Amino acid sequence: MVGAPCAGLAPGGRCPLADGDVDLVVDVRRTPGPMTAREAGLLCGMHSGVPTLVAGSPPTGATLPDTATCEAGDLAAACAEAIPATGAEVRRAVTDALAPILRREGVHPAVQLAELDGTVHLYISVTHALAADHVVLMRRMAWLAYTRATRGRVHAVVHVAHHPGPQRRAAKGRTKVPSPRAR
Repeated sequence: MVGAPCAGLAPGGRCPLADGDVDLVVDVRRTPGPMTAREAGLLCGMHSGVPTLVAGSPPTGATLPDTATCEAGDLAAACAEAIPATGAEVRRAVTDALAPILRREGVHPAVQLAELDGTVHLYISVTHALAADHVVLMRRMAWLAYTRATRGRVHAVVHVAHHPGPQRRAAKGRTKVPSPRAR
């Protein structure tokens, strides 16, 4: 943004690191040398615990613990390797892949990723019962989206579960009971 060194300091701006929406901070350096003011985002990412990657020569005179490095030509592969296998970007890719399938059914899935013994488990919860063919399609689409997002570097298993949502409540906290005609 013009006039501010980062989006969080700009008028009306917000830091993208504050909401946990960032999976990886990348600093692309054209020339070797000391760190510059435009690289403040790298330091913010390190401070926030977000994985960091420097493409090109690492800054001289700076200690960058746990920062991955790569050559500029290897940037795409290095980014895929540096993004957490259970990070927000990967979860968004899975959720986005499921959206067209479930939109027709009026279903909004909850997607969670968990790593256990080198395998990532994709847990997809829906509040409406779905036909068996939809569940099979959901599993396949989720697995494909996950595999693309991680470039196939992690084995994944997809689990789909139907969890009914909370019952709707009538006035004064009473459970709403359907009329006999609605049954």
